[in-house]
Amino acid sequence: MLSTKTITNSLAILGAVLITLTAFQQALTIPQTHAATLISAPALA
Repeated sequence: MLSTKTITNSLAILGAVLITLTAFQQALTIPQTHAATLISAPALA
């Protein structure tokens, strides 16, 4: 049987991984949307 400490540590690691992935995703998404805005803005003007 797993101890409470092991479960807590596993949850903490999972949480850290999720936060890291989300941060990476945002870091990758922001330049893409910014580039899309720069490309589409002259076309709309």
